Order: sequence, then structure tokens, then C-alpha cells
Amino acid sequence: MKKSKKRKERRKKEELSYLRFKTWELMDEARYASMRRKTDLAIDSLLRAIKINPEFLEARLFLSSLYINKQEYNEALKFLLRAKQIDPECRELYYRLGFAYTHLKMFKEALGSYHSLLSLLKGRGLNKDDRDLKEEVKEEISTLEFFLEQEKKEKKVVMFQPIQGKPSPLPEKKEGKLEKKGKPEISLKSLLTQLKISKRFTFKKDSALLEKLEQEDYEPFRLYQIRMRGSEISLLKGFDRLLCLDQIKETRKFWYQIETVKKTLRNFRGRVLLCDEVGLGKTIEAGMILKEYLIRGLVKKVLVLVPPSLVIQWKDEMTSKFNIKFVTTDDKYCQEEKEKFWKKNDLVIASLNMAKSRGNFQIITRIDYDMVIVDEAHHLKNRNTLNWKFVNSLKKKFILLLTATPVHNNLMELYNLITLLKPGQLKTPSSFRRSFVLRGDSRIPINREKLRELLSEVMIRNTRSLANINLPKRYATTMKIRLDEDERIFYETLSNFVREGYLSHRLDKFSATLLQMEAGSSPFAVRSTLFKIRERKESSFQAIDEIEEILHSFEIQNCQKAEKLMEILSKGSEKIIVFTNYLETQKFLADKLNQAGIEYSLFNGRLSIREKEASIDSFQKKARVLISTEIGGEGKNLHFCNTMVNYDLPWNPMRIEQRIGRLHRIGQTRDVFIFNLCSEGTVEDYILDILDKKINMFELVLGEMEMILGNLDDSRDFSGIVMDIWTKAQDREGRREEFEKLGEGLLQAKKRYLQIKSYDEEILQHDYEL
Repeated sequence: MKKSKKRKERRKKEELSYLRFKTWELMDEARYASMRRKTDLAIDSLLRAIKINPEFLEARLFLSSLYINKQEYNEALKFLLRAKQIDPECRELYYRLGFAYTHLKMFKEALGSYHSLLSLLKGRGLNKDDRDLKEEVKEEISTLEFFLEQEKKEKKVVMFQPIQGKPSPLPEKKEGKLEKKGKPEISLKSLLTQLKISKRFTFKKDSALLEKLEQEDYEPFRLYQIRMRGSEISLLKGFDRLLCLDQIKETRKFWYQIETVKKTLRNFRGRVLLCDEVGLGKTIEAGMILKEYLIRGLVKKVLVLVPPSLVIQWKDEMTSKFNIKFVTTDDKYCQEEKEKFWKKNDLVIASLNMAKSRGNFQIITRIDYDMVIVDEAHHLKNRNTLNWKFVNSLKKKFILLLTATPVHNNLMELYNLITLLKPGQLKTPSSFRRSFVLRGDSRIPINREKLRELLSEVMIRNTRSLANINLPKRYATTMKIRLDEDERIFYETLSNFVREGYLSHRLDKFSATLLQMEAGSSPFAVRSTLFKIRERKESSFQAIDEIEEILHSFEIQNCQKAEKLMEILSKGSEKIIVFTNYLETQKFLADKLNQAGIEYSLFNGRLSIREKEASIDSFQKKARVLISTEIGGEGKNLHFCNTMVNYDLPWNPMRIEQRIGRLHRIGQTRDVFIFNLCSEGTVEDYILDILDKKINMFELVLGEMEMILGNLDDSRDFSGIVMDIWTKAQDREGRREEFEKLGEGLLQAKKRYLQIKSYDEEILQHDYEL
């Protein structure tokens, strides 16, 4: 009995979830029909949505807008009055009521609606749009009051005529005065100026409309109609031409990405599982979809959920490529004011782990989001996990799920992902098993054609063969450098200081890790950080003394790594990019090149856009070397160069991948050569050893390293794992053993990834390409 009751409750919840989704799906159908000017189809979809949910406020408001555009004001009023009962504080509602009443010559009711709207706009803390709207409403009221006063004087309405009738002629000029039985002389230009039409409904982009207005004898009330239609202007182009393409910078847009975005917007209505093979740019596709919706005003509040290690990377990409300014859960005030953080910020990138935590779950699931994006969505494959339940509980109109490997172990994982996108698409779990899963083996599909048909309505999977990506070979060489005595003493002294400070918590984790990374680059990079630590008020006298000792322990004579770089440069004349993480190291290398008479160009984050362009241009035309502290000008055309030197190495393998990707990418016609420099006995020496020997990182397809790390049985960031090993091991032998274990873990993660990849290729094949 209990099981039966629970089953009924679960079915009821599933039905409610499906109905909720269905109403929004009908709403989306109406939007697309409206964009194509198929008003009757849009109205039909909205009426069906209201039949399912009579309290669906947004549908009633949309219906009122469509009827107003059809000049059927009584019909519009019917839906607006019911909407008023549902939400008496909806501002948009009162604006439209005033508009409809005005056209029905119910001027007192129109005034009442505008006054109600004005009362809702009282108080402090209004944003700019609210303040603009408030001013508009005041002038609407002023205009109506003026004409009502005239009506009283003349004992008849002289301002408006029924919409079906012939427009009243404009009043004759009579030295700027009103005729006794006529209307006030108000030119169209002066009306446009008086009404201060908001930026949301600007005419600047439609000069033809302005000319039409100037030429024809439009009555003042038609301005209301134009204003109501203004909100739809940006939608009239439909999704056949993307508006976002001109606004995306520093990235190359490929044909399959553009077509994927169009199909998602046009056919899938913003709910899609993006399953492109690794390295084809799912993040770019998601960013383009989001940008398009933002431009068109269809999306405002957005939540992006990613693994912890990708939070900053997502923020950087959204800012640099799409000019979308997100805040992240790494921001300090997120921890201080949780509820305010989630409700106040419209664009948030968060780690899935933090978002689903006890302190955030209830807050976030009460918020209405326009769009939710989940990267590495295979973490949602089990509907019994908190990950799946959390994303399923989110209120969202649009949702993008990104994963190159949607199926890991069995077909039910795919069912669970699709249910998040479109509840009911694959019916119930038991029905899905009966129809599409081989009895006794949940990994094997049956009725493939029918399954393909259903999945193709919510899934896109582009393959490398479709994209026609054939990259040249790449060759990586690791050069180990023996430190001279002074360099070795400096490195060991600094490492001891970091270890003691890290374990005793005298140094915070960030500062300790940064110092150890800088030590692998150059002593110059270390010095600026040591100066900052020394100046902190909380630094103890002991720490200050130790810092002073380190600063005086190394007098620069020779730098063996720099000498190796000069040796590489001396063996040829080809152009070379030299990557380093730190500005001080960049300055040091620039001095070395100056002394050697080698022409170079600098690229770093402190340069302006114009300076960055000039730097790349100089490198292409005359300089032989580019010394870069960033990824190397993301999106810049660097195909004229095919050789790079990693002077120092990031501890995050994905950052190494990004560097390689600047040269080994579509458009490169020559083989690519990579030189990795590392000093013996340093952290970088151990990292390169396990990445190169254990998993052959430099032979992987761009993007596969991220998939391998995702299968690693450790939730910590890779650099955090490395730092813990380096500081907690008792001696060199202990470090070697711990790094060996990490290497074995990476090897197992790579094997798991390859098994999953093979299974996905077998199940999905080429069935879901464009």
C-alpha cells in the first residue's frame, strides 16, 4: 500500500512537472509565431496554455498584447482584468490597461490605471528603467487630464475616434491657440518629445518608420499603439539571422556553431542537450545562444552551473568573448550575504556543489530564472542524486545542458538528462525501458529509429568529421635543466618557507601556492609577492626575518633556464611564442633578448586593446619572438607561427592546453613544435613527468584533458592536489611516491574517459548532427 501511495504521488509530481513545462512550451510557441507575424497561431497557443493553467499571468499579458495589436481592445481588456485579479501589483498590467481603456474612450478608467501604476512606482531604490517609466506615466496622465478638461469644457470627446473609423483631421493652425470646438495643435515631433519615449521602444533604428510618421496624419493616440509594438521590434527579424555575431569578439565562429545556435533557438526553443565531441566549442555555442537571447530581451536572469575548477574560466570567456559580465560564487560578498547575492545578481556563475549546498538550495530554487546553463552535465545523469534533484527543482524557461559524454554506463542516464530538458519527451522511466532498452542489458538500445527521432528534438551532437577538422601533427619536447648551486639554494629556501607557512597556516593557501608557482618561473616573479607579504600587518617578525633572508639569498648571476631559451632561439630563425605566467619574468626575458639583439614583442593583460593589436601585428611583420603572459591573444590569428616555448608551466593542465590551442588549431597548416622547460627537482618537474609519461597529455585532442580530470577520483582542484603533495610529503622519496599515485589516478581516469567516449560513439553515432 505504501509503495502504491508513493508511486501515485510520484506520478502526480511528474504530471505537474510536465504540465508546468507544457504551459511554458506553449508560451514559447506563441513567441515564435508572433515573431513570424502569425498572430492567430500565437493566440491559439496561449489560449491552450491558459486552459491548462488559468492562473498563467504571463500568457494573459501576452494575449492582451496580441489583441491590442489586432485593435481588439475589448478582448484585450478581458484578459487584463483577469490578470489583475491574479497579480494586483503587476506594473506592465496597469500600463496596458491604461492603453486599452484609452482606445475604448474610457478615459477615467485609463487615468485610474495610470495612477495605480504610479503608486507602484513610488519609493526609493528604483532603477533607471523604472524612473523612465515613472516619467512616462506622469506625462500620460498629464495628457489625459488635459483632454478630459477640454471634454468637460466642450461637453464632448474631441481627442479620440474609434480605431475602426477614419482618423480625425489635424486642427487648423490659428496662431498657436486652440479652436473653441477643435483639438489642441500638437505636432507629432512635439508629442514624441513630450512623451519621452523610453529607450526600450526607441525609433532610432527605424528611420523608415519615422519618415512615415512625419508624412502621415497620425492621431496622437496611435503613439500608444506604436509604443506597445516597440517591445516586439527586436524580435521581428526572427532567428534566421543572428544578431549576436557582430558583437562576439576575439573568437572565430565556425559554420556548425552558427547552425547549432539557430537550430536551438528556432526548433528547440532554448532547451537543448549540446553533445559536440571534445574540442568543437560547446562553451562558445552556449555563449552565442545566451548572447542572442540577451540582445533580444528574452532573457535577463541567468544561472550558469559548472564544476568548481571551471568557474573562473567561464567568467573570463563570457567577459572577453561575449561582453557578458557575470559575478561568481568566488566573490567575497557571496559568502557574507547569501540570499541577497542570489536574488540581487541577474548573471551568476556558480559551482554546482556550492549552489546545491544546504545554505543555498532553498534560496536558489525559489528564484525564477530565464536561463540555466549546466556545463559537464553528465554529473546530472543519476536522478537519485542531489545534483539532478537540484537542477530539476530550478524554475527556468530555457536550459542548456553541455556534455561531450551524455551516456556513461546505461541508457537511463540519457533518459534522466532529457527529462530535465523536456519532461515527458521520453514518457515515464518504465515506459522508456520497455520501449528502448534491451531487457537484461541497459546499455543496449532497441527501436533505434524511434529513439533517434525523439532525441533529435532535444539533442545536437556535432562530430569532428562533420566539422571537417584535420589538424597537422604536433611534437612536444621536455627539456630538464639542472639548477646551479645558487639557484638550487634559493628554490629550496623558498620551498621550506612556503611549506612551513602552509602547514602552520601563517601563510594563506593562495599566497603559499602563488609563491611556489612563481619560484618555478624566476626569482624576479617571487620578489614582488614576498614584498607584499612582508608589508601585511598580520606578518610576524619571524616571517619578516625569513623573507629578508630569502630576498638576500640570491644574487642574479646566471639563470640556467634563460640560457636554455637562448640556445633554442639560436638554432633557427623561425618565429617563436614564449609563454610565461608572470610580468616580472617577462621583463627579465625581454632584457635577455635585448642583450642578444633579438627583436621581440610583448603581450600581457595590462595592454590596451589597441596595444595588443599592435603587439600581434609587430610579431607577424617583423619581431621574431612574442613573449606572452596570457593565453596569447585569444582569438588572434597566430597561425603564421608554429613553435612555442613553455618557459614556465601552469599547474592547471587545462591552462597548458589553452596555450597549445593558440597554435594547434583550425587554420594551422604546419606541424606544431612545443618545448617545455623545467628545472630538475621542482614542482613543474614532477607535474610534467606524470602528464607526459603517464597520460601522454601532448598527444591528446584539445579538450580531452578536461574530460580526464573530470573522471579523476578527487574533488580538489588539480593545483590544490599538487600543493598538498608538495608540502605534506616528508622527503623527496615521499614526494615521488605521492606523485606516482597521482599519475596512476590520472591514468585510470584516462581509461574511464576512453571507455565512456567509445560507448557514446557507439550509441549516438552520427544520428544527431546538424
